[in-house]
Amino acid sequence: MRLSAPTVKTFTIGALALVAGIVLHQGWVGIEVDPDLTFWLTAGGGILLALGALLTRF
Repeated sequence: MRLSAPTVKTFTIGALALVAGIVLHQGWVGIEVDPDLTFWLTAGGGILLALGALLTRF
């Protein structure tokens, strides 16, 4: 996958948010987090990745 300069930042932020939401939801770290936060973190990361993929073509 080849990413241009602006989309590298979008991809990185979206992927980190998605992974952080999944990790926090599964409880793989010893941090107690509100389930609503993990949902929105995961959903936001996924949406950001999708929008980054869709809008790079325009």
